[in-house]
Amino acid sequence: MNLITLAHATFTYPHKPIFTDLSLTIKPGQRTAILGPNGVGKSTLLKCLLGQLPFASNQISYHPSLIHQQHPLLGYVPQVWPSYQGYAVLEVVTFGRAARISSWSVPQSSDYQHARRVIEQLDLTRLIDRPFHHLSGGEQQLVILAQALTTDSKVIILDEPTSDLDFYHQHQLLQLIDQLADQKLAIIFTTHQPLQAAKHADQLLMLFNDQTHRLGKPSNLFTDANLTQLYGTDIEIITLGPRHGKLLKTIQVKQ
Repeated sequence: MNLITLAHATFTYPHKPIFTDLSLTIKPGQRTAILGPNGVGKSTLLKCLLGQLPFASNQISYHPSLIHQQHPLLGYVPQVWPSYQGYAVLEVVTFGRAARISSWSVPQSSDYQHARRVIEQLDLTRLIDRPFHHLSGGEQQLVILAQALTTDSKVIILDEPTSDLDFYHQHQLLQLIDQLADQKLAIIFTTHQPLQAAKHADQLLMLFNDQTHRLGKPSNLFTDANLTQLYGTDIEIITLGPRHGKLLKTIQVKQ
């Protein structure tokens, strides 16, 4: 079953093509990483998937389970979110139910109960009554993920979710991504960290500056040549040696 299907999709800003002839399928439980340099169109592609920007023609289809009131309903964790000044964590998470609530209505007790269950699932109960704007950046990131999960969408999209996090919170968030995929949610995330894509994705999409792309398994695409072309500098993958039965790898710029 495909939750999202892109067929030869194209997006162009005035006088500036972003990507062309992009075909992609998103399946339940699949983790898709989008890798590329700054300005290549990673966030633009996410906005197209969310329905916020239009493809050149009708080149995207959604599984009926994703359609709510004639629009795709996807969970979304943006790079930047509102300050939510004066709102407690429970209220911020409950805002994720907005698309499920009819116009001019207010959240019901069932919406708050649903938000509480998601907060508990992410082990955030200790934060539930705290003002959102008093939280650390890592804590806020997890709360916004909880907000996305309250949509009950089968697809969660995260735009550079680890960019401003310390190592501990990066690890925590990536572990959550893996756990959500185990629960058959489809995860799509952008990143500037090739090693994150290699370890935490089943499907890798590389977007290049010349509007071309490559799609496949990370183990197939994670090569010196592809990374060098992607970032415009000589990069090599270094094998550090076995540990606990696995080969550890890192990347470095060639001197």
